Amino acid sequence: MSFTLLFDDDTPLAPLTDLRPVYRVRTGVTTTIERWQSTLSRPIDGVWVPERLAELESELSDGPVRPDLTDLDDVLLLNGACVLPPAVHALGMGEWIASDQGTLLAARCSGSQAITFLDAGTPPTPTAYSIADDHPIITRVCDVIRLRDPAISLDLHHVAASSAGAIPDGVHLVGDKPVVVSEGALVGLGTVIDATGGSVYIARGATVRPRCTLIGPCAVLEGATVQDGAVIRANTVIGPVCKVGGEVGGTIFQGFSNKGHDGYLGDAFVGEWVNLGAGTNNSNLLNTYGHIKAAPHLGAERESTGLTFFGGVIGDHAKTAIGTRLATGTLIGTGAMCASASSPPSTTERFLWLTDNEPSRYRWARFEEVARAVMARRGVAPSDAYLDTLRALHDGDAS
Repeated sequence: MSFTLLFDDDTPLAPLTDLRPVYRVRTGVTTTIERWQSTLSRPIDGVWVPERLAELESELSDGPVRPDLTDLDDVLLLNGACVLPPAVHALGMGEWIASDQGTLLAARCSGSQAITFLDAGTPPTPTAYSIADDHPIITRVCDVIRLRDPAISLDLHHVAASSAGAIPDGVHLVGDKPVVVSEGALVGLGTVIDATGGSVYIARGATVRPRCTLIGPCAVLEGATVQDGAVIRANTVIGPVCKVGGEVGGTIFQGFSNKGHDGYLGDAFVGEWVNLGAGTNNSNLLNTYGHIKAAPHLGAERESTGLTFFGGVIGDHAKTAIGTRLATGTLIGTGAMCASASSPPSTTERFLWLTDNEPSRYRWARFEEVARAVMARRGVAPSDAYLDTLRALHDGDAS
């Protein structure tokens, strides 16, 4: 059997990948690595990440990180940026699958060929070559929204096959698509679950408070709480241990983040340990109904996304003050604080402290103190590797 290696080729995608490889971004109900494992029907054997993430990834990966492949005769390379994995079971030695842009999605080769590709970017010469134009990859941060709907649909299709608890009394069910309320989930009185347009999944340990509206396809994952009266619109995924209220649509929460109050958030991606102040709202549609411009990653110039709906991306540990207004396509960097009366700029750099005074830099000692306090509220203590990675980002030692 081939040694399966999932790789991150270090395409610039900040703030999405500041603290995780691209395959650990929650691109639907699951992360991409979970979707690859489902496709393979077995765990990934090893992973390859940029050196700046190697120590942090070693705390999460079940297999080796940046393993020595030199003596291996049979390696199955898998692209961690491929959100919708192709079937790879039938790949023979020397064969590979590429996107319609020529990007390698999967290849079976020797260990030495794999190392050459991972170190120098030179792909192995294929003996057979196939194009998979329906298996796109993430190349810009806006792609988490572009690829959101098919990824959520695929994930919910698998979830719907799992066992479901009974729909609680006092919950109003509309539509005929599958609804999965896992055993141990709590759903409050007067909640409406509308499965007309897609499945709804409520995971074990999740809480949906009374009088909420959940419109499928959507998912509320382990330990998350949907606040009283919230409206969760289609293609929303509330990641583990999040607390979400108000109105949310087409948004993915990575996990451990708070949007606990009223305010609208649409067609956006929210990282971990984010806190959005009461009344924070974003725009996800231009008044002209044209394509939205956004930076492909932090530090880049804005360009057309080709998307009519795109709210933006909020990096890990970012915060907004009450009443913050975010324009379409806004990118907020890791550790930034937006607390100005006017809207933040289209791109807010990492650890920038925005108020009505001159912008300033978030001091590391103060940031670390706050981050530890925030994480402790969820019973999490940051590891040395996690803090070292954050510190490198703060000090500008990471790309």
